[in-house]
Amino acid sequence: MHRLRRRTLVSFIAWLTVMVFDTGGQLTFKAAANHGGGEGMAHWRAMARKPWLGLGLLSFVVEFVAW
Repeated sequence: MHRLRRRTLVSFIAWLTVMVFDTGGQLTFKAAANHGGGEGMAHWRAMARKPWLGLGLLSFVVEFVAW
């Protein structure tokens, strides 16, 4: 029973980590899109200069590892 409880706890923590980092990644991508300037490539360049895009990518990498 003790082993099952520990496995359930590890699964819950992994699931919670996935949820937190997935949500964080989505929110940081949204922030990057809202802080971009101009249209077309100028918009993408402005997004790339902000930390939001990198933070979003990092969030999805952590989520993938936890998954």
